[in-house]
Amino acid sequence: MNYSTTPKEINQQSKEANLNAEAVRVLHSADLFAGHKRLTIQHNEFMYTLRITRDNKLILTK
Repeated sequence: MNYSTTPKEINQQSKEANLNAEAVRVLHSADLFAGHKRLTIQHNEFMYTLRITRDNKLILTK
């Protein structure tokens, strides 16, 4: 069996990946937090807290 991928196939896969990526909505954390270190997200009946740590990482808790 030949499992090699041709450049044409790679190009097509790349185009499809780009189309899928364009459909994803991107939100910047600076816009979400608006100068704060914590925000609350309501999803259905649950409330979640998203916060920025001292190491500038994000933590989501329920």
